[in-house]
Amino acid sequence: MQVQQSNAQLGIVQKQVRAGALPELNSFELEAQVARDSANYIAAKGNVEQAKYVLKAYMNIDAGQSFDIADQTAENIPVENIADLQPESVYASALANLPQQKFDAFNLHASNSNLKAARGSLYPTISAYGILGTNSGY
Repeated sequence: MQVQQSNAQLGIVQKQVRAGALPELNSFELEAQVARDSANYIAAKGNVEQAKYVLKAYMNIDAGQSFDIADQTAENIPVENIADLQPESVYASALANLPQQKFDAFNLHASNSNLKAARGSLYPTISAYGILGTNSGY
């Protein structure tokens, strides 16, 4: 997509350069941009293929076997009607499924433990020290 946009922009700038409205440097800069975009596109395609091989390895699938990933469109994702949702059920679902909620619960538990430890340090402490020895040198 980006390569197509850069090519279209390059075509426009080349026409303006031929008409004398822009310096030739602008055309060269856009040619370099098209080359960068093409390189990025090729690298991204390579990354996709590499990720497929890694996924095959994780799934214990033979590397030579054909394997493709289906794109999930938004229309195929089951979504409940917003008007039918009850706030209590949405909140309960979020508490059960979202990792941030579990993280916050652990932080709350840790804070309560720290509070108990801090309160414990407010109590007076008693300490004793003693020495027992003999002087048998006489």
